[in-house]
Amino acid sequence: MDAETSADLILQMSKFRVRLGVSLRELEDRTGIAKSTIADALNPDRRFPNDDAVSAIVAALCQDPGYHETWMRRWWYLRGLHGAENTVTVKQSLPDKSELFVGRGAVIRRMLQSVSPDGRTAAACFALTGLAGMGKTTLAIHVAHEMYRRRTFDKVLFVNLRAVDNDPSLHAVAPNAVLEQFLRSLGVSPSKIPHDLNSKTARFRGLSRSTRLLILLDNAKDADQVKPLIADGPGCVTLITSRNRLSSLNDAVRLNIAGLRRDEAIQLLRSVQPFGDTDTSTLRQIAALLHDVPMSLAAFLVHVEGHTDWSATEHLDRLKTLLPNAAAASRDPGSAVGPAEVEAAILTQLALSYQTLSSPAQTLVCLTGLHPGHDFDDATAAALTGQPAEHARSALNELAEAHFLTAPVPGRHEPHDIVRGFAARRAIDDVSPTARRQAMQRVMTHYLNSAATALSTSGQQPSTEGVPDHDVAAAWVQTELANIVRLVRSCGASDDLHCSAHDLAAIVVPHLLQQARYRDVATLLSASLPAYADCAHTDQHAQSLNQLGQAQRRLGKTDLAISLHMRALRFYTTTRNVTGQVATLNKLGLTYRAQGRVEDAQQQHSRAAELASELGAGRETLSAFGNLGVTHDLLGDLDQALACYHEVLRLAAELDDPRSMAKARSDIGIIHVRRGHIADAIDEYRSALDILRLHPDRLAETVVLENLGIAHTKAGDPATGLTLLSRALTLREESGYVLGEAHTHHDLGLTYLALGDVEQALTHMRRVHELAASVGSTVELAFAENSLGEIAFATARFPDATTHFARALDHALTAQCLDEQARAHFGLARIPRREPTDVHADLVAGRSLIATMGVPEPPTPRVGTST
Repeated sequence: MDAETSADLILQMSKFRVRLGVSLRELEDRTGIAKSTIADALNPDRRFPNDDAVSAIVAALCQDPGYHETWMRRWWYLRGLHGAENTVTVKQSLPDKSELFVGRGAVIRRMLQSVSPDGRTAAACFALTGLAGMGKTTLAIHVAHEMYRRRTFDKVLFVNLRAVDNDPSLHAVAPNAVLEQFLRSLGVSPSKIPHDLNSKTARFRGLSRSTRLLILLDNAKDADQVKPLIADGPGCVTLITSRNRLSSLNDAVRLNIAGLRRDEAIQLLRSVQPFGDTDTSTLRQIAALLHDVPMSLAAFLVHVEGHTDWSATEHLDRLKTLLPNAAAASRDPGSAVGPAEVEAAILTQLALSYQTLSSPAQTLVCLTGLHPGHDFDDATAAALTGQPAEHARSALNELAEAHFLTAPVPGRHEPHDIVRGFAARRAIDDVSPTARRQAMQRVMTHYLNSAATALSTSGQQPSTEGVPDHDVAAAWVQTELANIVRLVRSCGASDDLHCSAHDLAAIVVPHLLQQARYRDVATLLSASLPAYADCAHTDQHAQSLNQLGQAQRRLGKTDLAISLHMRALRFYTTTRNVTGQVATLNKLGLTYRAQGRVEDAQQQHSRAAELASELGAGRETLSAFGNLGVTHDLLGDLDQALACYHEVLRLAAELDDPRSMAKARSDIGIIHVRRGHIADAIDEYRSALDILRLHPDRLAETVVLENLGIAHTKAGDPATGLTLLSRALTLREESGYVLGEAHTHHDLGLTYLALGDVEQALTHMRRVHELAASVGSTVELAFAENSLGEIAFATARFPDATTHFARALDHALTAQCLDEQARAHFGLARIPRREPTDVHADLVAGRSLIATMGVPEPPTPRVGTST
């Protein structure tokens, strides 16, 4: 299976089916899956393939279980490749300047003269391009420090865009991900960051017009990657380094960085003591043999400093032996050098420098080639070597002196990609397979302990050396996320470490879910899923499938979410884990509800409630009956909904669970609102708040305040409703739960509309849209567009209403969300002066969707929030 994408793999499977002569009808009989679903699964252009259908088809076409397992592992690996480009770390300081920097005077003057010290000039952008090893990054850092010293900047942003990577399965960083981190660095709340690239770019450039930024974009892939990242505000400066020409970057000053001038190369050689008095002719020959390339010259000087008893002539003779192309000595200074020549010279000097290192430093060089991430800290280096931190720091300092490592920020260490490749080869030659495995086991243990410390609520510190406290550890998780994804992917393919890989993902994912970072969850779990095939942790596998399904549901990929939950359910059924089955059925029900398939959701919640009854009173039992109550509500059976909520109230009292009691009171209040019994609803909400005053729970309090605010608005008291909803919004913003905040803004929009303040109503509805976009959820985007459409309709802005309802329909169709489709159709049908045939078509479509969902009336905005 040499497929490079999941679509390629689908094509291979389709061709295999044709060769076997198996018809779709035969596959339908073998799998029990509808023929239309099979045809859909065999479509390589399907955005969200049905994984269960794919698995069943492969099993039906090939009876060999081993082949099926291999095929599905490859399938999940390829499905997980997307998203790795979305993990990136942005530094808010410049790396230190190199002590061996010389020359480049003309280039530096040109760059410094283009910007005024007072920062009142227009934005400036410089692109430094050239071959590897020419010192582009070193030059950019040197110039950035000079600019920062000469003028005032409000913020510095430095990012490695990863155009060059030793892992071919990982992509260069997506500009969308970089902009998200830029906006966070500039103080934008995560909940207020737009989702799409254009909106992020506009927001970033808007901020750059009032913030003087110094930006260094290192290791860029192409112009398309960097264009959105260039600050265009007055006084802003963007420096870019790349091995590509970036010829379409029209607004940048492009500077080709070649080797040093010969006199500059000689100046660099004279900077070390042994060569201080050496004749210029000998140094000229040495510089020529090394092609005047800064990186090879620096590596050569490390060897020189380790052999101070050698004469310059002896060093020259040694170079001629190692680099037999002695004709290079006659090369004209400044003439073009090919990339192969440059890399050969650099690798030769790295090998020489390597020989001068102490044994601990040599070991660390080799082991850095094993680390899958871009950079690492002192504790990770200690884990790699298995030595105490002070010994690791000594080796790190030696490697920094020898130019094997750079420090993008204090405390972080990063090898050049040529050094990384050299280290990986040395690791194979100089470190035994056993020692390599042990090093990676130590690194994995370090990451496991550090992540556990960061996310632990117990306050217990692991015994191994790691992160000192929870605040530092939480920041560590953010810094290390890209490395964690790489480590999970790398170790997921290891016979020794694949179980540890999914353990690491299992620790980090709940934190990401809590922060509503659903794209990061999808990236990390997609990387870890292949690791489960050979692990005995079947329940953990099922839990991860459920978590991935939860993330995909929030991202609007409900078909994929259902497939993942179905797989989890099969695992839990196999292990007879009833609690897991109940949890999965609840999640399936929520996903069907997200699609508007209320009757299907009710079936899942009913099954969950039945199984939960076997467990006795417990959290999953409460959740099952609570969710079942919601579906009865949606289907118009308010008596059954009320019965479910009273059962939750009874069970919560038995368990002495105040939070669940408050939740049940709140849900009962929602039913009273549905029936028009507003005073009764307010009483229930007040009772819930009384409970929460004695047993504080900020999330529960937020939800009750929202429901109470809605009730007061419906009772004709929107001013009180506004006060309550404003308190709820403050709590939502503090919690960081983006989608909860979006729904509170929706309620505020309706309340302002009731007060007659159309502008404020629109402001809040637009925030609903921004927040939905920030998590990339097409379901929530459909909800937001429908809400905007209803505000526009209520204020007689019918063209705007038409646009919003049409957009809502597009999003809802993408997400297969039936209730939002119906809302959009009925919204469009209400627009005056439309063609009667169009109005009729929308009414028919809306009614058909209602019938499919089994609900008794057209969907309307909710009257309350269930916790």
